Amino acid sequence: MLTFLLKDLLIFWRDRKEVLIVILLPLLLVIVLSFAMGGMFDNNNNLSMDMNIGFVVEDDQEQSLQSYEDMLSSMDELTEEEKAQFLAIASSIRPIDMFEQFFNDPEVNDWMEVEKLSRAEAEEKVENGDIHAMFVIPQDYTKNFLENILHGREMDQSFEFIVMDAGIEIETLYSIIQNYADQMNLQFAIQNIGGEIQMEEIHLPEGGREVAEGVEPFTLKQYFAIAISALFSLFIISTVVSRIAIERRDRTFNRIILTNVPARNFLFGKTAATFLLSWLQVMLVFIGSHLILNVFDGKALSFWLGLILVATAFSIAIAGISTIFSSFMLKTKNTDTVDGLIMIFIILLGTLGGGFVPIYVFPAWLQQVSQWIPNGLVLSALTEWFQYESMSTLWMPTLYLVILGVVTFFIGVMLYPKRGGVR
Repeated sequence: MLTFLLKDLLIFWRDRKEVLIVILLPLLLVIVLSFAMGGMFDNNNNLSMDMNIGFVVEDDQEQSLQSYEDMLSSMDELTEEEKAQFLAIASSIRPIDMFEQFFNDPEVNDWMEVEKLSRAEAEEKVENGDIHAMFVIPQDYTKNFLENILHGREMDQSFEFIVMDAGIEIETLYSIIQNYADQMNLQFAIQNIGGEIQMEEIHLPEGGREVAEGVEPFTLKQYFAIAISALFSLFIISTVVSRIAIERRDRTFNRIILTNVPARNFLFGKTAATFLLSWLQVMLVFIGSHLILNVFDGKALSFWLGLILVATAFSIAIAGISTIFSSFMLKTKNTDTVDGLIMIFIILLGTLGGGFVPIYVFPAWLQQVSQWIPNGLVLSALTEWFQYESMSTLWMPTLYLVILGVVTFFIGVMLYPKRGGVR
């Protein structure tokens, strides 16, 4: 098998263009994206955005509260005492006031200017580019909010966030507002079940990073280093497997079959080459980004050992998956079909794993799905490793990746064509 491994590595090394693309391009992307996105933060990693937003309130809180009271009156399953309790709780819940408190907070106003407008005025200013976005609280929002918080009913309509041109700053702004709304919902839900936390304790964004005690902050540079290195490891599969089509065309594979060497050593060589190239690519991005951008400043040797552990487990998974595609490449007559399937596979996993767009813009269920695919799991595991540096955060992800690699490897071996089965 070692002979086949050396053969594949030598073929890869002879293609200087491929070497530059696979090894240097991901590092270049990390550097470019880190500088491009770095404009959003100052030297202390605090937000340095300058946003203008229109705040539109179409709901009347008092009228909505009256509508909620009318709805309570029609609920025959509740006793009069229960209705009075619900009404007393509802009277203390003022979501519009909470949003106004958020938008008028001095720390928020340091990076976001808020102007209270009518819908027509806000739409005109958004279209003209005078403001970046408009935040709309629609009619009956308070009533729907109360029904959701107090009775578990799905909200008919939530707030509206309207923009003309999306971008990273707009996505960040929306995430901050959504996060505040989620905190507000959670706060009122805690109060509803008898919690003692007061509404004033809802944390307002401070225009920067809020770092919990004992938790290291996770930066954009670190995110790019992980996501892009994992993404380009997927491309290693395409690089190695596509060589099989060339070797078939050049009759290299046929000459190998005529020797007394076990036929599966050819497959094992491809798998080992994929593992080694993937591992080297990940580690080169980590080491290169650290030397150039100081991404992992102040990290101890134990931290790097954790990185190596995850990179090794991830490379095992990538190598196992490549075994399946290698067998397919040998079994099929049309190699372009397999190349197309590999590209679809890479684009799908790259997107879900946060390689093309930040994973945090996805719905919650898609974020859960991403933790079951190799690159998404690596991103999730290393994010926690950067923050906590606890080995307990790595055992399950690495075990899953190793099991995935072993299972897919054996599937690929079972699919490997027997003598005479190569088309």
